[in-house]
Amino acid sequence: MSVAPRLLLINPAMRPASNGQGVAGAATMEPLGLAYVAALTPSHWQIRLVDELAGDDPLCPDGFQPDLVGISSLSPTAPRAYELAAHWRRRSVPVVLGGMHATLCPEEAAAYVDCVFKGEAEGAWPELIADFEAGALRPLYDGGASDLARSPLPRRDLYRHGYRVALVSASRGCRYRCEFCAVWRFGQGRLRTRPVEAVLAELAQGRRGYVTLFTDDNICADRQYSLALFRAIAERGLRRRYAVQASLNIADDDELLAALKAAGCFVIMVGLESVNEATLRAMRKGVNLSVGVERYQEKIERLHARGLMVAATFILGGDGDGPDIFARTAEFVLKAGVDLAHFGLLMPTPGTDLFERLRGEGRLLYTDFPKDYARLDLNSAQFIPSGMTTEDAERGLRAATRAISAWPVALRRALRTWRATANPAAAAISLIWTRTGLHARVFNYGS
Repeated sequence: MSVAPRLLLINPAMRPASNGQGVAGAATMEPLGLAYVAALTPSHWQIRLVDELAGDDPLCPDGFQPDLVGISSLSPTAPRAYELAAHWRRRSVPVVLGGMHATLCPEEAAAYVDCVFKGEAEGAWPELIADFEAGALRPLYDGGASDLARSPLPRRDLYRHGYRVALVSASRGCRYRCEFCAVWRFGQGRLRTRPVEAVLAELAQGRRGYVTLFTDDNICADRQYSLALFRAIAERGLRRRYAVQASLNIADDDELLAALKAAGCFVIMVGLESVNEATLRAMRKGVNLSVGVERYQEKIERLHARGLMVAATFILGGDGDGPDIFARTAEFVLKAGVDLAHFGLLMPTPGTDLFERLRGEGRLLYTDFPKDYARLDLNSAQFIPSGMTTEDAERGLRAATRAISAWPVALRRALRTWRATANPAAAAISLIWTRTGLHARVFNYGS
């Protein structure tokens, strides 16, 4: 080991870039998790953070020769993560794999790396570093669901790109139990929050990115916490272009919406998922069922009345859907005035109840893991649907996307956003989102 030990942190893509400009064509979202890992590493370490999604080279990063490599991976990027691990292990550099995939599939990951890190970095990363320095690195560490009061300020100074979307985390976990999601399984349905002062200190570090996205799965899950946070943001003069994720019932909370708006929030991201109640029941999307599909448009109009954009995701092709779901969903987006929309096919990710159910039913199309993890995306059928063919699903998704993104339609949608929110910047974002494929860069892992 060198006198000043060196740590290489890698954010892998599904496949390497061929043009040096980034797999996604632009550096879109910060690799925030690795910035936390860096912040938990002792100051005497030299750290290089490379983001393959933004075009960085994780194999030969400017001659940086690491003593330890840390890789964070989701399931779709796991095959690439294993490739990178093999590269560095051939050079006798130990590799640690963390992130959601390692947390949910630790036994598999152990075959490809020297050390598997489950859970969150705050809980065990300092211990891992101490063991490594003592020459006693263990094959498994478990940070669990950590106490967020122990979270440091992330090392954004290590970013080598100007990201369009800055990320900040105020809470982790989700109380809902959607079948397609693994977040609640990891945290056992428990919501944890960071101290408000810690979040404010992070925001005060400076303006980064065109938009600051709160990564919290549901910003209104702890209403009193969110009220305190966003009121404090406004009072401290930390107003920015904020985007938050929330369930649609936030539209009925005028007090919380006022606090969000005062802080600078301009878009609410909601998982509408489906306009088919049978599909929502199959997904266990109870919060949407309690709102009622027939009231979706009313809630969107309430958010528009506050000058807020609505970004909605839709998961299509699930049990309960027939081939007509694609045209019905596109029609809803246009009728209800959804400002930013993303359509994707239902994706069974390892570690979710959905994956286990479909595997048990013999309906998964691809089971040669880990290689087939690279097939996981939102644009292709991953399992045999119950109410259509796989060709119906993929063809329907393409048709629905075209229906809401063709030039004349995209322009009309942007103008409608301008009228609904009285915000010309919101209209520009609507047009850019719809016409440039930004949604694909955000949701499809830079593929």
